[in-house]
Amino acid sequence: MITGISTAYLDYASLPEAFAKAASWGLNLLEFSTGPCLFQERDSSRAEQPLLRSSHTTRADERQEIKRLAQENDMLVAYYPQAHFAELPRSKGRLLLLDFLGQARQMKASYLILNLGRSPDEKIGLARMIDLFRWASRRPEAKDIKICIKNLPGKRDGELGSKLEHLRDFFAGLRSANVGLSLDFGHANLAIGSDSLLDEFAERISYTHFHDNFGKEDQHLPVGLGNIYWRPIYQKLAALNFAGPYVIEFPARWQRDTL
Repeated sequence: MITGISTAYLDYASLPEAFAKAASWGLNLLEFSTGPCLFQERDSSRAEQPLLRSSHTTRADERQEIKRLAQENDMLVAYYPQAHFAELPRSKGRLLLLDFLGQARQMKASYLILNLGRSPDEKIGLARMIDLFRWASRRPEAKDIKICIKNLPGKRDGELGSKLEHLRDFFAGLRSANVGLSLDFGHANLAIGSDSLLDEFAERISYTHFHDNFGKEDQHLPVGLGNIYWRPIYQKLAALNFAGPYVIEFPARWQRDTL
């Protein structure tokens, strides 16, 4: 079974510390994100500051260090650069996606998690995203990397991947086995519902994010502290023989007592 942690919610001062923490908890995957950093550096004067937390452009030396540390600790790597492709022109979207695939390969990441983004016209936006990811899935840069499209919480207008019909149309138009669903249970509680995603996209689920909320805000609470009913979720995943990744996406101050 593959279990991991998103480093966006992990308080660490260096990449070796991030791997050491995950290994000490018995986890075998680290997800690196370029989204906003939840935690501030404990000592801003320290030279080692993992830029992966706060920038869409990561340093080559960081990517090489991640690869080395993953091999030394016998761990998998996932990469979640939080760009929104539907908001980009076609040519720029292709270039950025190629860049992310290249960065993932340099880390030797097994999974690349991506958002579709927003579009004022959902049908046009989805058609563009189908075209983009169909093209990307055929590229040699995508070999050995599972591209995982994340369901979004639907808190903003035109957010692709926040409705069941979005994902239904997207995967109907994209037959590639190299592109799957990253099922975010916290987001599902705000929009589509976990049952619908588990029932309809059982064969597409390639990655998961675990966190809780009360159905109104994307709170990223520990599992069991919101109103998500987890028992049927675990039962359905077990029935699917889903071996992971199961990735925790809530703040580190709760992780020691939860794992």
